[in-house]
Amino acid sequence: MLDGITPAGARSLTIVNGSPDEYRAWRIRNLVYLRTTQMLMLPEPVAYKMAEGGLRLYAVPVGNAGDTSFLLSDGSQNFRLRTREQ
Repeated sequence: MLDGITPAGARSLTIVNGSPDEYRAWRIRNLVYLRTTQMLMLPEPVAYKMAEGGLRLYAVPVGNAGDTSFLLSDGSQNFRLRTREQ
């Protein structure tokens, strides 16, 4: 996932309010995995991994109706990002 490749058994999610070039998201069972260079503020991740270059992978529970909302920070401002089922 850190390489941007969809793992077996995962479904790619649509990114809302963000560029698919900067963010990738997948759903596996009841978790959403978000790949980004931004810091996740909310929701609190259940798992987290960081790679070289500041790339991060967060795992969070799926939100209501399959949509999951994130509060992210780029260091100078906070902003919202949302994922939804394709």
